[in-house]
Amino acid sequence: MTIHFATLARRRLAVAVAALCCALPAAAATPPPNTQGMLEAPCAGLPALPDVPRALVDMFIEPGAMRPAELERLIAGPIMAQRARAEEMRRQLDWPDLCRYAAANAAVTAAGAAIDGVFLGDSITELWSESAARVFGDRWLNRGIAGQTSPQILLRFAADVAALRPRFVHLMAGTNDIAGNTGPTSARRYQDNIEAMVAIAKRQGIAVLLASIPPAASMPWRPTPGTPARIEALNRWLKALALSEGLVYVDYHAVLAAPDGAFRADFSNDGVHPNNQGYARMKSVLESALGQLPDKRSQNGRAATPTVKE
Repeated sequence: MTIHFATLARRRLAVAVAALCCALPAAAATPPPNTQGMLEAPCAGLPALPDVPRALVDMFIEPGAMRPAELERLIAGPIMAQRARAEEMRRQLDWPDLCRYAAANAAVTAAGAAIDGVFLGDSITELWSESAARVFGDRWLNRGIAGQTSPQILLRFAADVAALRPRFVHLMAGTNDIAGNTGPTSARRYQDNIEAMVAIAKRQGIAVLLASIPPAASMPWRPTPGTPARIEALNRWLKALALSEGLVYVDYHAVLAAPDGAFRADFSNDGVHPNNQGYARMKSVLESALGQLPDKRSQNGRAATPTVKE
């Protein structure tokens, strides 16, 4: 194992990861009645999501910042309780969370902005925006949603990627499928979802950066025996798919994993999510992968260059 916690610390960590990643449902919330089903504005009336306290985010992002007592206090606080209730109601009314980025997507479309890349995935993608090694800017968009599995991400692909007409999509998913966040699944179902997203992207002329599943010894919020071996097998399949379909395979696993397949302790505070040092390693791998993408030429004949935050 890469990270060794006392039993109590492991339980606190599991609760924190679940809260941060929307992995476990909150107490049942009763959604407002909806007798119409198909609406002109389906996102109207959904509860707003309070921001996760920055101090909680930092416990995952800042190396060595995990503090059990402070972690427990933040998880038990009113902000996270309110967020858990809102998330549960939103899951009942909008299971794939199509409304999460609906307003942002509409603004991009209205502005007529040329989007170079969209990063689609789960919390590992979403948290990248909070890292010191962030890569996003006006033309690289983050469309990660914590806790999501590949079927949810597939349902978002049209609205959060294809409709924005990017040059490339960076697709990273699988951690939460292995954990079973949305119920029991199988490797074949996961593969079907990835293949469907690749097919949509290719039909739309969008290049695909297909990322490996990052390492993990297990998922703290839902222990899963044999996780490293399962990740290794799925990554072999992802790499083979990239080769057969002419995609760019982005192997983050190779630089983040310990010899036993767990997340290196210096690159993750919880054994699942990268910290700033982990994201810095990922950024270097990403920069190399981008060089393998075909150029999309601008009208003046020069290769389009994305705006990247440093």
